[in-house]
Amino acid sequence: MSERIRQAVKAERTSKEYALNYYKEEADLSPLFRLDTDFLDGIFKRKGKLFDATMGRGRHVIHFAKKGFEVYGNDYNKSMVDSVRNDLKKLNLKATLYHYDIQGLSKIKNNSFDYVILMYHSMGSIPKRKNRGIAMKELARVLKPDGILVMHAHSIFHDNLKDTLLVLKTYAWHGPDMEPGDEIYFHGKGLGNTFIHYFTKRELAQMFHSANLKIIKKAYLNLAQDDYRKGLFKLLSGGFIFVGKK
Repeated sequence: MSERIRQAVKAERTSKEYALNYYKEEADLSPLFRLDTDFLDGIFKRKGKLFDATMGRGRHVIHFAKKGFEVYGNDYNKSMVDSVRNDLKKLNLKATLYHYDIQGLSKIKNNSFDYVILMYHSMGSIPKRKNRGIAMKELARVLKPDGILVMHAHSIFHDNLKDTLLVLKTYAWHGPDMEPGDEIYFHGKGLGNTFIHYFTKRELAQMFHSANLKIIKKAYLNLAQDDYRKGLFKLLSGGFIFVGKK
């Protein structure tokens, strides 16, 4: 891994400022946050053990703890974990929190959870297809038989032509130590330059299949990711939410 990518990944793992100002920095994604929460509510009809493998500031940890689920949250940024712990305490809610990299969840037993979620494109923060595959198999391992895994991913298409062309360009030339769909971009004051990988529908499906997860539902989002795509419009989706069953 090049030093440029290493530093971009390190920013997201270590930034305390980003953790403290998360909702301010991601304010433009509030519509997506509402949509994915409603989507999860429609999938998880029965209470159970839920693992938010990449919880960020814990919006789903808090949401499902309020609904009476047995919730487990995880993030590789310790400041995120500390912030979520403080939020839970203020709200008098309970959840078990971890500080692990999802490529290595060896401290969690096989078949531990009824539900596993990876929302807001968190898998796309991991460089290299091989490493994302390792993470996906780890998440499948800790999922119970017949358990459900839900994952959101950004598509290669954006709500403006400039950003779409920048990503599509990586399929013709992606530079050393990068793969098609990879980009390093300026996220904002809290993170600076950070790494992101954008998915195709086919690539996302292959990740589920390689982890022996049967895809039982696919949702296609519009370019702004605040509503769903239907029919032929699905070909130009801004993001996906796939549901897999073990």
